Amino acid sequence: MSMLHSLSRCFVAIAMLALAALSQAGADLVTLRSQAEAAWKARDFTACAELYDKVTAAAADDAVAWHHLGYALHSLGKLDDALAAHERCAALFPKEPATTRLGTYNIACILAMKGERERALTALELAVERGFRRDAFMLRDQDLASVRDDPRFQQLIERIVKSRLQVAVVVHDGVELLDFAGPAEVFASARKDGEPLCRVFLVAPGKAPVTSQGFVKLQANFAIDDCPRPDVIVIPGGDTSVLQNDEKFLAWVRTSMPTTKVLLTVCTGAFVPAQLGLLDGKEATTHHGSLAALQQRHPKVKVRSDCKVVDNGAIVTSAGVSSGIEGSLHVVGRLFGDDVATGVARYIEYRWEPAAVEKR
Repeated sequence: MSMLHSLSRCFVAIAMLALAALSQAGADLVTLRSQAEAAWKARDFTACAELYDKVTAAAADDAVAWHHLGYALHSLGKLDDALAAHERCAALFPKEPATTRLGTYNIACILAMKGERERALTALELAVERGFRRDAFMLRDQDLASVRDDPRFQQLIERIVKSRLQVAVVVHDGVELLDFAGPAEVFASARKDGEPLCRVFLVAPGKAPVTSQGFVKLQANFAIDDCPRPDVIVIPGGDTSVLQNDEKFLAWVRTSMPTTKVLLTVCTGAFVPAQLGLLDGKEATTHHGSLAALQQRHPKVKVRSDCKVVDNGAIVTSAGVSSGIEGSLHVVGRLFGDDVATGVARYIEYRWEPAAVEKR
């Protein structure tokens, strides 16, 4: 009996020692991670490489650690070691997809630097497939210089651009500057996991340059004749009669509506869908100086004077000038989530209250 008791006490002691060792190892890993993160923030890549090498040895499934190790080695010019680290990071997909797709992209970068074009492009295609969408960065990243002239690279860029929400911001002679610039800024700034969500472009009724407020000359990216199919159309205000008297432009809006997720108007831009009958029986708003005119010319529209943004589903109208920012943030929130819209508002330093929108 005493021998069994002794053995039991021995097993308990061993178990306690094992637990203590595990606890110490855990504490050591926490310390290592803390030190490695501090080196990462300081951009001390020599220290990063040393510390994250130890972290990955203790936690082989840590995608962030592998990414940081690969990046540090990459920055130090140790390409073969960096490639191995990036491959370990990428192999953990889909765990932490935002990190592992970066690892996949970095594989492409190193292979391109080593002159292995085919393998680099294959890795780049996989990175895009996994959600890497930073086309502007890809076009200027010197690591990819050796593959940038390849047709497959150009096709990848086009695929990324076409995968985004296509936002057509209308400009015309006499357009109000902030009416179109505010929404363009909002949609262009919409991101998730660092990836742009929208492709924003200016579209004009014709190919000739247009003038905003008498002192800004603009050349739109497209005319309505060659414009990509829009998911969102933004019609700003200003001298909106230019659009109201353009039958070809009105026809473009009418034919685009069935495949458009949202038509957003700013200021007197509301007169365009009203003229097309798209606001009949619906509530809408416009610039405070044009509320009476909108009601008089389009009596079937229920004009609201007490709110900045009115959401009718397919059509969102916003009041004057800066209200276009409010309306755009609302649309971004509706399409991508309030967290994305809040991030945009924070970035552009705009005070946004999503609850202050009339939904009809």
